[in-house]
Amino acid sequence: MKNSFISNFEGSRKYNIRKAHVCIFVGLFVASLVCLEMTNRVFFVSQSKNLNIISAFEKNKQNLEVIFLGDSHFRKGIDTQRIRSSAFNLSFGKASYIQSYYILKHYILQMPSLKLVVIPIDQHTFSSYKTNSIDTPFFWSRYIDYSEVSRLTGRHIFSRKCNVLTILDKRLGQEYFVKNIAGSIKRFLLQEPKPPSIKDRAWADRKQSTDKEFAFSRAKYHLDGRDVYDEAILVYFDKILQMCKENNVWVVTLQMPVSKNYAERAGQYIIDKELKQMTSENPAYGRYLYRNLDFHNIYFDRDDFFYSEGDHLNPKGQEIFSKLLEKQISRIVHEISD
Repeated sequence: MKNSFISNFEGSRKYNIRKAHVCIFVGLFVASLVCLEMTNRVFFVSQSKNLNIISAFEKNKQNLEVIFLGDSHFRKGIDTQRIRSSAFNLSFGKASYIQSYYILKHYILQMPSLKLVVIPIDQHTFSSYKTNSIDTPFFWSRYIDYSEVSRLTGRHIFSRKCNVLTILDKRLGQEYFVKNIAGSIKRFLLQEPKPPSIKDRAWADRKQSTDKEFAFSRAKYHLDGRDVYDEAILVYFDKILQMCKENNVWVVTLQMPVSKNYAERAGQYIIDKELKQMTSENPAYGRYLYRNLDFHNIYFDRDDFFYSEGDHLNPKGQEIFSKLLEKQISRIVHEISD
């Protein structure tokens, strides 16, 4: 009897010790996770490209007349400081019309001077590759109504990507966090200058002229095996147009310059004439659109204006194109203001 009691006591004590160890481990794990998350948010994520864009936008939103809503092609290719009208490039890498709609919905009533919204209709714009993932869900979850997206499209788009932890985000956490920590320690110890920010780092080593095979692979990535007119993207294209109409804001569609190599390969999946017929020349959308600006082929003989993948303008191309775009946008703003 006594031995049984001692045995039970020892078993209970060992169980409680194991339980305490598990609780301590879980507590330390959670505390470490919180510390890592706070470190990433305070020191690194606060300097990320999307938050920098929003911060600059919110300082100027009251006086803006023109905003550009697009993806990295707008972001890398348009310098709104060269446009005389009060304009802002509210474009984000990998954004689709879904993200553009929700960010416009969030801010449109906070922009009393807004007259014109410029959105893209490029060869990849309506491709289903745009709905396969969402870049920086930590950022977009504050704007996107995921339940509404699912209800309107009948698909659980992006819902699995809604993530409140930046250290679990593919780019802000998995790709950059360790590099940022190591880089900060190295700079502190060696007193080295700060490298390019997150928003510029991915482009720092890209060649300044197009490479045919790379351009072909980019077009294939955007369009091969994809639905080139994804239903969800079309739904939100229409919603942007309707929202602008309801708020007395004009919409202009813009076809960005691409290299001849990229356009040639993309043309195997979608031709420019068909793209216009489906969008800017489509009567269903035409009543909402003020004009389409087609610049997709203007630099077919200038590979030196593009990064190596052929669908993003490099700094030289951005400068030249922004000067050209400025004339068109200023003319349109003058027309709609009369």
